Amino acid sequence: YVARHTHKVQDQEYHVLDGEGMMQMDAKRQVVRKHDVIYIPPGVEHAIHNTGLTDLTFIVVTTPINDE
Repeated sequence: YVARHTHKVQDQEYHVLDGEGMMQMDAKRQVVRKHDVIYIPPGVEHAIHNTGLTDLTFIVVTTPINDE
């Protein structure tokens, strides 16, 4: 899982490779599954955790490198 947090200037893309989870973006919750891609702009509080019976596997792409 990734605990709730916010980025100042970074944006992120979560690419779900396997499993099922719950993505929270501000007050919205969304089930995510294999092949889903979730875009998170700067300033949006977000978190993800496993809700399935198998491992939740994902890649996070973050740009820019620093959150300053």
